[in-house]
Amino acid sequence: MSKLARSFQARINKPDSACASLQALHLLHQEGKFIAEESIASLSQEISASESLPLNRGLHSLSISHGFEALAHLGDPVIRVFASRGSLLEACLVFSKVAEPSVYTWQAIIAAHLQQDENALALFLYNHMQYLGTHPNKFISTSGLKASTALRDVHQGKSIHIHIVKSGSESDQFIESALVDLYLKCGNLDEAQKVFILSKARDNVLWSAMISGYAQCGCAKKALQYFSDMQRCGEQPNHYTFSCVLKACSSIGDFLEGTEVYMQIVKFGLESDTVIGNALICMYTSCKCVSDARHVFDRIREKTIASWGAMLAGYAQHGYGLSALGLFMGIQNASISPNRAIYLHSLKACSSISAIKEGMLIHDQVLKSCLDSDVAIGSGLVDVYIRCGCLEEGHKVHQSLPARSIVTWGALIYGCVQHGYCFLALELLRTMQHEGLLPDKVLYLCSIKANGSVGDVRLIKMLHAQLLTDELISSDEAIANALLDAYAKSGHIDDACRLFEQARKESLISCSSMIGAYAQHGQSLMALKIYKELRAKNTLLDRVIFLSAIKACSSLGALGQAKELHDHVIRSGIDLDTALGNSLVDMYSKCGVLLEAGNVLDRLPLQDEFSWGAMIGGHVSHGHSGCAKQSLDDMHQQGIKPNGPIYCSLLSACNRAGAVMEGLRFFDSMKAEHGILPTIQHFTSIIDLLCRSGLVDEARRLLFVAQSFSDLPGWTSLLSACRSYGMMNLGFHCLWQVSKVQGPSCSNFCNNYHQHRLLSTTEGDMVSHKGLLEGLLKATKESDSEGLIKPFLLTGKDLSDSNNCSCYFSFIILVVVVEKIVFPLTCIFTLISVLR
Repeated sequence: MSKLARSFQARINKPDSACASLQALHLLHQEGKFIAEESIASLSQEISASESLPLNRGLHSLSISHGFEALAHLGDPVIRVFASRGSLLEACLVFSKVAEPSVYTWQAIIAAHLQQDENALALFLYNHMQYLGTHPNKFISTSGLKASTALRDVHQGKSIHIHIVKSGSESDQFIESALVDLYLKCGNLDEAQKVFILSKARDNVLWSAMISGYAQCGCAKKALQYFSDMQRCGEQPNHYTFSCVLKACSSIGDFLEGTEVYMQIVKFGLESDTVIGNALICMYTSCKCVSDARHVFDRIREKTIASWGAMLAGYAQHGYGLSALGLFMGIQNASISPNRAIYLHSLKACSSISAIKEGMLIHDQVLKSCLDSDVAIGSGLVDVYIRCGCLEEGHKVHQSLPARSIVTWGALIYGCVQHGYCFLALELLRTMQHEGLLPDKVLYLCSIKANGSVGDVRLIKMLHAQLLTDELISSDEAIANALLDAYAKSGHIDDACRLFEQARKESLISCSSMIGAYAQHGQSLMALKIYKELRAKNTLLDRVIFLSAIKACSSLGALGQAKELHDHVIRSGIDLDTALGNSLVDMYSKCGVLLEAGNVLDRLPLQDEFSWGAMIGGHVSHGHSGCAKQSLDDMHQQGIKPNGPIYCSLLSACNRAGAVMEGLRFFDSMKAEHGILPTIQHFTSIIDLLCRSGLVDEARRLLFVAQSFSDLPGWTSLLSACRSYGMMNLGFHCLWQVSKVQGPSCSNFCNNYHQHRLLSTTEGDMVSHKGLLEGLLKATKESDSEGLIKPFLLTGKDLSDSNNCSCYFSFIILVVVVEKIVFPLTCIFTLISVLR
């Protein structure tokens, strides 16, 4: 060996001399010196151990310069380094230069593809290697099995299994574990069990593979059984085994089993292990024990991004939006870069609490992280903006996505419907279909239910037509029931009935929807008919059906049916909760059996304002004003605050009794004592009470004070009072207010009338008759489509003649009755009374 070579060898033997040694070799190369293969091979071991890309690139370049690139033993370590550093292309280039790849070269390149999730190429190389005559060793066979598992290619996996059996390597623990994993993940449980049973050495790895495989394929109880068998066989679980068992507990929400496993983890001193800690967090959150999960999270010494993600996911999934966002800020403070999962869970938390500012902050970070093109994150952003009412921003995000999925479309369409943009929602649905995406069941259900709440029957019918085209109504009971419910909520009971008869499958849900629809729209007999049909078939009824049937019975006031229905509720064994109890109280109250209503009220486990409201309403409707006030006092003694409907009942009671001062006291106490803002119903009741008591000026002042609440009943009540007390000027003003509520025809008439109103003498009154009638005739003429008025106008009768006036009054009333034009009948008759 030359002096220079000995000096070089000495440098290699020194620690941390790889870079200097490589520089020395390059210097030799530049001087035109020959470098021996042994020298490069010696340095290759040191440089590959450093896993430095620049050094390995330099060494490989030197090998190429001296014609050694075709040597397998020099290429193998370089391939492994390039693969471990994520440079698969360079690894493939090195492999392509090797003239005769050894089994270790094939092992390195197949493992490289496996590391980069290029599983199909890994299997291609595996098969090509055998085609070229190289037999795989146990490491290559294991890689082939892992690639087959990732692709769920059970046929390729079985082919590898056959070759393993022929080569006699089936007893290797890593191969057995890989085989078990392959068969379990491909759903072939019998084959996995055969491999396990035939195994001669069931070690920790194989047991863990069985437990993990069964847990991942949804057989959590079987996985837990294997864990028990493992311990009975004396095999000690390790941290990986425990993490697999905890995943099994998570999948079925088995808190007790998970707690027992946790005790064993503490016994083995593994509670601070990061992997086990992450699995414990998932287990506790799946069992809804979020506080326990946080306790485990706080005890993990070395928190990884997976630890933060598991805890954040638990908070987001169970509605702890503020806690989730607080944890997200903790990630920021810990200088940890959030990954895709962190962003997804944080966006879900923002959606749950409508946190628009935090959502916009996350959006900004997503843009900086170049994750804005991710479809799942884009869907999350759309959902945040939509739930916060920022439809324009949500639409912008949706439009910017490179690939819009059914999820993003669903979030956008649902948001539009929720905010009342139903036509836009339908247009988006059409656009989605034009892009080649068909709505799924969830999106159809969402659209149907939302449109049913909005009550736009046109949209419902358009969706109905689409569903008929896709043949989803006849094949999917949930969609048919949702459509039925939508028709019912929009008031189109006939359409709901037709759909019920066409798609009826004796479904309890459809019957429940139909009973509720009939009850809601006053067809109580039909509702009870369906209820009785269900009873005759001995169908097990649920709480929803009973509530709808009770509502129907309440509107009928049929005491016999009410008692029978109450008896059915008791016999069904359904607990008398507050909602059901309140309905029974209301039913008995409306049937006039207030004593029984009180008995039900006393038996309620939890009384609320609706319970007492039903009781007070019953007393009021049957004229028991004193009992209604006593019930209010009893309600106060129990610490329950009255609501708006209760005060409506009380004001109605005062109205019946003519108790003006008490009514005013109730009206004042609504806001002063309980913070309840008066509604139209409250104002109408108190104004009617004042008018009935002759306090017309007070009623007028109250109407002017609350102009935003003034409605037709209020002004009509005041108009009636004007009739009673001969207050013609105020009566005309009331008529004008009525005209503003009723529409343009009324306004034209009133304007015309005010132009003709003259003196309030007898002669003037007659002229006022004439002006009024001319105005009424003009208003009705504008709405006359069939020429009904024309014969009367051509008679040329003098409106100054009182007999003719009476004739025209009768005609106008007839027009109003038949054609429903201009005013409600109450206004017409009241106006006639004022003028006469």
